[in-house]
Amino acid sequence: MKKSLLIWVISATVLLANAQNYYEMKKEAKALYKRGDKSQAIALTKKFIKAHPSSIRAKNLLAVFYYWSGEYDKAKEILTKLVSKHHFPEAEKLLQKIEAKSSSKPHTSTSTKVKKTSKQRDRKREAKRETLLKKEKLPLDLQYILEQIEKDPKDLISRVILANYYFKTKAYKRAYTLAKEALKLDPNNEEMLKIARAIKPIHPSKRQKSKRSSIREDISKKLARFEREKNYLSYLNLYRAIVDNRIKLSKHEHAMALYSAIEIGDMNEAKKIIDSGVLPDNRRTREIKKLLKKKVKGHQR
Repeated sequence: MKKSLLIWVISATVLLANAQNYYEMKKEAKALYKRGDKSQAIALTKKFIKAHPSSIRAKNLLAVFYYWSGEYDKAKEILTKLVSKHHFPEAEKLLQKIEAKSSSKPHTSTSTKVKKTSKQRDRKREAKRETLLKKEKLPLDLQYILEQIEKDPKDLISRVILANYYFKTKAYKRAYTLAKEALKLDPNNEEMLKIARAIKPIHPSKRQKSKRSSIREDISKKLARFEREKNYLSYLNLYRAIVDNRIKLSKHEHAMALYSAIEIGDMNEAKKIIDSGVLPDNRRTREIKKLLKKKVKGHQR
C-alpha cells in the first residue's frame, strides 16, 4: 500500500513539473511569435515535444502555430493524430476550422480558369500590399505581420501587434479597425479593449450618429411647423439657437430665417444672414434681398 502511494506521489509530482514547464514554454513561444520570430517559436515548441513526447498540449500548440502561419496541411496532420488517439477537444475545434476552410476553397486542379483567377487575385493582393507598404513606410519586421493578416482572417496575434503599432504612431482609424477585428476573435483581450475605448470618442458610434440624426429631424420638423403657421418670431429664435450650436441647416431653412427676420422687422439679423453667405443663389433669395432693401429704405424714411 505504501509503495503504491509513493509511486502515485512521484508520478503526480512529475506531471505537475511537466505542466509547469509547458506553460513557461508556451508563454515564451507566444512572445517570440508576437515579435515576428515564427520559426523560433515553432523550433522551441518542437524542442519541448522532443523532450516531452507525451505532451498533448505542446503538440496542439505546434498545430496552432502552423495554423496561424497558414500552413494548414502540417497543422491538420498533427491535429488528426491528436483527435484519433486522445480525443483532445481543442484539437477537434481547430481541425474543424481547417476542414471548413479547405471545403470552402475551390479546387484549382479542376479548371485552368480557376487557376488563372487565383493567380490574378494573388497579383492584385501583392500589388495592394506593396502600395500600402510604400504609403505607410512600415518597418521591415511589421511587413511580415501585415502579410499574416492578409493570409489569415483569424490571426489574432498579428492584429494585436499591428493595432498597437498604429495606435503608437497615431494612425487611429487603422488601429481601431484592427482592434475591433481582434476583439471579434477574443472579446476579453485587455490590450485591444484599451485601444478601442481610447479611440472610441474620435470615431462616434452608430448609436451616437443615429441620436444626432434624430435631433436634426426634430429640428427640421419644428422649423417646418413654424413656417406653415407663419410664426416668424419662433422660427427665428429657434434658428439662432441652432446656429449657435453649429448644427447644419439646409439652404431653404437659411432662406426662411432671412424671410422671418424681414417679416418681424429685425434688419440686423437679416443682414447677418445675408453676410454669412449661406443662402442659395436662386430667384427667391434675390426677391428676399430686394424686399430687404425696400424695408431698409422704409425704415430710413
